[in-house]
Amino acid sequence: MTGEGILDFDPQTRVENAMRDLIRIEAILNEILDFAKPLELNRHLCRIPEVLDSTLVVLATDLEATRIQVTKEYPNVIAPVRADEAKLQQVFLSIFKNACEAMTPGGHLHIQVTQHRAGKGLEVQVLIKNDGAPIPDDLVDKVFEPFFTTKRSGIGLGLPSVKKIVEEHGGSITIGSAPGEGTTVTIRLPGVSRGPAFRHRGRGRRPHRRPS
Repeated sequence: MTGEGILDFDPQTRVENAMRDLIRIEAILNEILDFAKPLELNRHLCRIPEVLDSTLVVLATDLEATRIQVTKEYPNVIAPVRADEAKLQQVFLSIFKNACEAMTPGGHLHIQVTQHRAGKGLEVQVLIKNDGAPIPDDLVDKVFEPFFTTKRSGIGLGLPSVKKIVEEHGGSITIGSAPGEGTTVTIRLPGVSRGPAFRHRGRGRRPHRRPS
């Protein structure tokens, strides 16, 4: 109807607005359905530092445009995790984007990977810290609740989806935030104690700075 030019200006405008609203509603419904359905994980041995680095590549242009400094601290040797790499990238991408939105241009994003004993096994821990505006105390406990959001756009399923993915991998995620300290996201995933360990090339502490 709109393409054939048979409508007057006002009716055509209303039809076009309705079409845009329907597209938006469809996108929201698809997001809700994706969150509600069980996850299908394609697990294989993953190297967490490599997954983090590949996710940062996706955000390279945004990080450079906002002059955000990224520093990374990886151990020389780290146990792999058995996980769906694409899902983990989704987790890290969501956290990185939230961190970038919280920071002003020239902010600092620090990523640290460590390995710990957890009972009879190993645990790989990822700390992602930004120095942006902290999350208010009364909201910290709500950020993982479905449909809770403080943003004008979105429906509040980003971090709940992140939590769901991490927990489906047998891990855990927590968020800590305080004035003057920014926000730190801590993710813990079960490591694989048997099999080849990941040996990172280079030094244990690897600062990575965006060009000024």
